[in-house]
Parts: sequence; structure tokens; C-alpha cells
Amino acid sequence: MKQPVYIIWKLIVIEALIIGFQSLLYFGSELLQHNFHDVSRPVDRRIPLVPAWVFPYFLWYPVLAIFPFTLYFFSREDYIISQVAWLVAVVVSTVIYLVYPTTFDRPKPPNTFSGRFLVWIYKASFRGINCAPSLHCSTSFIILAVSLGAAELPLVARVVFAVIAVGIVIGTLFTKQHVVIDVVSAIPIAVLGLSVGWSVVSQGLTEAILGPLGL
Repeated sequence: MKQPVYIIWKLIVIEALIIGFQSLLYFGSELLQHNFHDVSRPVDRRIPLVPAWVFPYFLWYPVLAIFPFTLYFFSREDYIISQVAWLVAVVVSTVIYLVYPTTFDRPKPPNTFSGRFLVWIYKASFRGINCAPSLHCSTSFIILAVSLGAAELPLVARVVFAVIAVGIVIGTLFTKQHVVIDVVSAIPIAVLGLSVGWSVVSQGLTEAILGPLGL
């Protein structure tokens, strides 16, 4: 029987590798992009900047690490679905970023605690590009769908993750990190990723994937 500590360390390494892979593609693609397209529309000017939404938005980072751990210990199939969907979303989004580079002008946040935190978030996004489709939104839609569909996950966990996922998506708009088209274009990316993930699991490949990984 595998020891829990052994499994946890394995999961940590796997998540670190996936996050590293995402970061490499995301930030690496920024170095190759030119001739940007402004994807903002009149509807986006109707959405106000609300710096306090930076806090729900920021939850994306810990949730991206915590959610897979939770899934693994309750539903290995849903764990595979989410991880495969995540990887598909990253790869497809990166291709789109390279083919059709996007950006838009962000407003200057106020000099408040949440405003300064938001400025830090802006700077952390490197060049402020890779807007559509939003990876924050596509991965949040994946978390939302898997949370609602994971019957073996405790109800409290399902509700918490689902609410946080919705909050992150809303946060991308009110922090002006993304515009409406970024959110909308993330939906088919999430659907594609989930479809591939469900296909992998439906073919009985869960153990074929986890076994060689020592899980």
C-alpha cells in the first residue's frame, strides 16, 4: 500500500511540472508575439474597475494547486479529467496566442491597498498580452464543471470550488485583467479540454496513466 506522504510528494512534483510547463509556454510565447490586436469592445467600457476583485482573482493561484490534490484523493477519474483538460487548454491557448496576439489598454488602479495589489498583478503578467482566450477563465470553467460533476467529492468542497471558480471569472473582468471576449473565448477551450479528458477516462486509461507515475 502506498504511503500518503509518498503520494503527496508525487502529486506535488506532478503539479509543479504542469505549472512549470504552463509558465514556459505562456511566458515563452510572449517573446515571439508581434502585431497585437486590441480585443476590447464598447461593452467592456461599461464594466467598472473594482480593485477589490483582485482578491477572488488571486485565488486562482492556490486553487490551481489545491484542486487537483483534493480530486485525487476522492476521485482519480475526475483528477485525470481535470489534468488532461488543463494541459489541453494550455497548449491550445498558446497556439492561439501565437497565431492571433491580443492585448488592450488597462486603466490605472487607485492608490489603495487593493489597487496596489492589482498593480503588482499587472506587472506579474509580464507584457500584458495573451488575453484571448483567458487561461484564468478556461481553467476556472474546467474547475467549475469538474466540481459540479464530481459526485464523489464532498458537497462542501464542490460548492466551495465552484463558487471560487465563478468568482475568479468575474474577477478577471472587474480587475480589467481581461475583457468580455477573453472570457467568452475561454468557454470552447474548456469544453475541448474536458471532452478530451472525459474521452481518456471513458477509455479506461486512468490506471494506465497513474500506474507508471506511481500513483
